[in-house]
Amino acid sequence: MDDNRLKFGVGVLVIAAIGIGVILTFLFGAIPRVFTQEFELNVLFPNADGISSNTKVLLRGVEIGRVLEKKLQDEDVLVRIAIESAYQDKLTHEYLPRIVTGSVITRDAKLEFYKADEEDLKVAWQQQLPLVRNQRYTDAQYISNGIKKSDPFDLIANLEEELTVTLQSVSQASDSIRQVGDNVNSVVKQMTESENGEALSLQARDTLIAFQEAMNSVKKMLDENDLNETVKDIRSLVNETKDAAASAKVVMDEFQGVGVVAEKTIRNIDATVDTVRVSAESAQRSFASAEKVVQNIETITDPIAENSDEIVRQAMTSLRNLDQTLKEVQQFSRALNNSNGTVRKLIADDEMYWNLKRTLENVEMATAKLRPIMDDVRIFSDKIARDPRELGVRGALNNRPSGFGLK
Repeated sequence: MDDNRLKFGVGVLVIAAIGIGVILTFLFGAIPRVFTQEFELNVLFPNADGISSNTKVLLRGVEIGRVLEKKLQDEDVLVRIAIESAYQDKLTHEYLPRIVTGSVITRDAKLEFYKADEEDLKVAWQQQLPLVRNQRYTDAQYISNGIKKSDPFDLIANLEEELTVTLQSVSQASDSIRQVGDNVNSVVKQMTESENGEALSLQARDTLIAFQEAMNSVKKMLDENDLNETVKDIRSLVNETKDAAASAKVVMDEFQGVGVVAEKTIRNIDATVDTVRVSAESAQRSFASAEKVVQNIETITDPIAENSDEIVRQAMTSLRNLDQTLKEVQQFSRALNNSNGTVRKLIADDEMYWNLKRTLENVEMATAKLRPIMDDVRIFSDKIARDPRELGVRGALNNRPSGFGLK
């Protein structure tokens, strides 16, 4: 009795588990394509991030197949896909496979066939393009030109190193500018505070005064008639001019030294400006790339923002349906484990088991007793079919002998 009860309980649980599995299979749409004819394609991608088994394969937004598996090669990834045979006529070699981002939130990818432009077709098929342009893909065909489009988040992540280099260049340029400023301040301070600078200024002033006096002497010489005095004045003027020239030479030598220092400073400034310009150009390119990435992200997120209410409403509806399903499954489990329930009584109550057994025995006995009755009914119906007069008085009044009815 214990073995029979155990077997009965195990059978009930197995049937319940199968029923729950079938219900969940229909709820989550995981029904295999048993009766769908498909043909396979082998596509080689640089990487298959976000692709897994049963990922949808799309053609112009319509699901035409699914991903069977992906295998890691030496440098690439081989993805095996199954396409429904009904779409084979529409899938020509003008459509190339690529992996794109399916969801920005979950970062799931999808595989789609897109109609490539002339340049992409020449790169993909090269000299075979005129021959295969309008041909269909065939079963087990190998495609080595799968495309993996970049993810906007990957572009942002890849900008990190470039931005780091740019910021380092800007920092170095700032240090160079600060160093040049310190050098200029040092030179100016040295010229203003040192004794040589003051002496240079005084000497330059004396030279200008001497030159002015020489000009006055020449003017005075032209006004006088005495040649001797004129000659003396000329000699004096020549001597003063020599002294002024010597002073001017010393002043020019001093200024030449200052000019050399200033020239070196200007060269350093030019080099620093070039470094700053290169850093600014690099930063401008980085910011342009970042701006382009942000625009791409805005292009992706704008439809999500526009349809956010619908997306949230659908998500809430799905969650409510899932919650209701889980509640029903929980209620079914509680009813199954309830001590007063029918299934529980069938498993645990001996009296219920014996009642069920007696009922089955009674049904079996009644079936055995009904068999002779059914045989009698068959014989009676056969007799009536042979001689309908046995049913009433009309048969007794008719002189037709019995046994001549229609069978």
